[in-house]
Amino acid sequence: MNKKIIAIVLAGLMLVGVAAPALGASMEELEEQIAKLEAQIAALLAQLAEKPVAPTTTGLCLYSDLSQGMTSAAVKTLQQGLNQDTQTQVAIAGAGAGASGYETTYFGALTKAAVIKFQELYASEVLASWGLTHGTGYVGSTTRAKFNALYCTPTTTTIPGETTTTTAHGATEGTLTVTQNPLPGSGTVTLYGGNTNKEVSTYKVKATNSDIRIKRVNLQFGITDDFPWRDLSSISIWDGDTMLKEVTAIQANFNEVNYATAYTMQLDGLDILVAKDTEKVLSIKASAVSVPQYAGAISVLIPANGVRGVDSLGLNVYGPATALTAHNFTTSAAQAPVITTTAAIDSPVAGNFIASASAITRVDLMKINVKVENVDMTFKGGEINVVTNDNSTISAVELYDGTTLLATAATTTTGIVTFSSFTLPVSADTTKVLTVKGVVRANPTVTSGVSVSLPTNAGLVGYDANGVSRKNSGAITGNLLTVYTAAPTFALSSASSVRSDSSTTTINDVGDFTIGISITANSGDIYIPTIESATYSPTTASPGIKEAVIFTPGAQSATGSTWICDSTAVEDTTKHVWRIPSGSTAVCTFQYHTVNITTPAWYHVSIGKIIWGTDNELTTPREQTTGIGGLKAPSLYLST
Repeated sequence: MNKKIIAIVLAGLMLVGVAAPALGASMEELEEQIAKLEAQIAALLAQLAEKPVAPTTTGLCLYSDLSQGMTSAAVKTLQQGLNQDTQTQVAIAGAGAGASGYETTYFGALTKAAVIKFQELYASEVLASWGLTHGTGYVGSTTRAKFNALYCTPTTTTIPGETTTTTAHGATEGTLTVTQNPLPGSGTVTLYGGNTNKEVSTYKVKATNSDIRIKRVNLQFGITDDFPWRDLSSISIWDGDTMLKEVTAIQANFNEVNYATAYTMQLDGLDILVAKDTEKVLSIKASAVSVPQYAGAISVLIPANGVRGVDSLGLNVYGPATALTAHNFTTSAAQAPVITTTAAIDSPVAGNFIASASAITRVDLMKINVKVENVDMTFKGGEINVVTNDNSTISAVELYDGTTLLATAATTTTGIVTFSSFTLPVSADTTKVLTVKGVVRANPTVTSGVSVSLPTNAGLVGYDANGVSRKNSGAITGNLLTVYTAAPTFALSSASSVRSDSSTTTINDVGDFTIGISITANSGDIYIPTIESATYSPTTASPGIKEAVIFTPGAQSATGSTWICDSTAVEDTTKHVWRIPSGSTAVCTFQYHTVNITTPAWYHVSIGKIIWGTDNELTTPREQTTGIGGLKAPSLYLST
């Protein structure tokens, strides 16, 4: 640097000397310029003398793992460190990179031997963390950490008046904390035969001061007089829904701690980043063999120092300091499905159905909820009990899944009928709705009844996902349906109950009940009486209604009722009937008024029977009792 500056200044002087005559400068002016340049040279030389810069050294630093057979500049750095006998006190003459100090970029047998001697010299720090007593010759994170501590010296720059020191690596040392995390839910986890990836334990890992990459997790399994591989097919570690590593649970992948009591398994080859000053939840999941042989309690824990991570310095960090409390789970034989059969909410209620006088008719007899839990089922058959079949009204019973016919069974009488074979898969934790239909022969006997039931333990049979034969549980009794070729259907249109006072001194003793009944005429006109007659006289003063008041406790006074239909029903004042045209729906309203005069009580008003016929003479009046159970008003509590 000094020579370069001086050469530049002298070149300037020569230019001045050459240029002066051309410019006509006087000798005095030339001498003055030379004096200025000499002063500048003296100043520059003084600055160089006052501000020397010391050579910079970064030391010998390793940032990646090394092994025999590799060729790189990092190998040469390793050899340079191993050759510094006076600092490391490693006797490597004739075995290291060479006592002569010769270094290359190739990691050969001599370099490996030197690394082994280095590791064994610092066995308490390098080998102890691996649980080894002899060196391996592989330069991993622990060996690199010790090498860097010895040879990766700081960089020092000297400037007049100050000294700045920085380390050759800017990373920081981290701390790893491992704690137990509670499992979701409560109670002991049961791992059934065939279950896959079921969570059996969870742990929190926290990185402090530095990012940490988790490289290995050790697990210890506790069992009573048996072996975990007889029940388990695999063990895996997960970050949320992401599987990070799975190990087959064969005997070769377990290490025995105590015979038939304690075994460890290592989940290595991981690279799970836990960012500085954050924590991550890792879960352990297990899969079971199809038929567990041990079928009992198993515990799982992380032993002391069971988790190894690497911080940003390349140092190994471990956790937990002591073994964690065990999570317990139970292995069991293949889980049995729970099959529950119940009547569907829209299963037919007792009432009328319309059949054809000239062709067969299918009528819904029962709808079944089939709920399967825990394990998939495939149903292959079943049976139905025909409870009522007056005059051989139905000739067959059919089973449907929606609109799909699954099976059929012929019958002309009552008793158990068996369905032909079918295949109906039902997934675990789902519900399937099946419909039982009756095939009604043409021109059946009017007022004949039909009903069926689903037998318990035989109504639906099949096998589960584990190949085990299963049956339904829970019988269902269907409602009685009465066949007609023309008949009404009844439904509640409206209902109300109003409480009032009969006087200023008697409070809440009056009840007014209103029931609106929707009546639809099917396959023909339907006739409803408007008044009493000698033929169909009701027991109460409500034409067309019998036993309207089901329960009215105590004594009453001023009772009365009315019965009227809307304009859809055509009144015949001569025959005293309302005609509801075929296909039409009329709303007929029953009103009941009462005053309670004795002990306060609840009043319940509902329709017990409805009189109807298919001609205006009501030649054969029907007293309908089925299919009208929902025709009632809200209950009232009446005082006196």
